[in-house]
Amino acid sequence: MLRRRLFSEIIGGPGAWPKLPATVRQTWRDNSYTLLGPVNEQRAPFTRQDAESLRVPTLFIGGTDSPGTFSTVLRARFCAVVIEFSQNKVGTR
Repeated sequence: MLRRRLFSEIIGGPGAWPKLPATVRQTWRDNSYTLLGPVNEQRAPFTRQDAESLRVPTLFIGGTDSPGTFSTVLRARFCAVVIEFSQNKVGTR
């Protein structure tokens, strides 16, 4: 229970778990075992340098109801790509 609460507060901010609809909380409970894979793999965090090294077409997806800092990170990455595109003429002939 503590891990789900912690996860929800990282995503949605302090007090996010009780604010989630009961159906969402149940879905998270039902799928919580899926978090064990990445934890057990002990992957290094995906860094800004990792994101900046991507050289493939990338689709940015965001929702109007995305919680926490998702939209901030998405906007920042999108702006960085646009700036790089305009400076380097990426994708032009």
